[in-house]
Amino acid sequence: MKRIYIKEYILIPMFTSIFSFFQNLLQNAFSTNISYTTIPHCENVLSKAHESDACYDLQSNEYVNIKPNSVELVKTGVLVELPDNWEIQVRPRSGNAIKYSITVLNSPGTIDSKYRGELAVILANFGNETFPIKKGDRIAQIKFEKVPKVKLNLVSKISLNTERGDKGFGSSGK
Repeated sequence: MKRIYIKEYILIPMFTSIFSFFQNLLQNAFSTNISYTTIPHCENVLSKAHESDACYDLQSNEYVNIKPNSVELVKTGVLVELPDNWEIQVRPRSGNAIKYSITVLNSPGTIDSKYRGELAVILANFGNETFPIKKGDRIAQIKFEKVPKVKLNLVSKISLNTERGDKGFGSSGK
């Protein structure tokens, strides 16, 4: 039997190319194209600080002062076209929360796939000072989530035979 030797300088690049091909194929198979636009004279773009971040930054399209212990609806100038069975979750920015006590009041806020209006964020100021917002300031984060199809079954009784049963609201300790 005759043996054939393939040099590593041929074999390694070949496997690297095959790996790269399948990696790109998988990335494209699990990604979804989502379209968005802005209202006229709005320069806001959806972007991530880092490619690996889970959320996109959402910017204000107006000047707003949120007084202490009050709530404001802040417009972004962004409109999104979501595919069916997708949602946007609106979340607070951790830096604004810890430094200024600013949060998204109904966090996470949900934007359904059929909504086509301008995105706006309900911001609450739990701090002691007025929080100024300028056009272009990052005010919240949004995360795109696929919504699973669920079939609910109405039954007469559910099982309470678990570790927790019907105990809640702090029953598992501090």
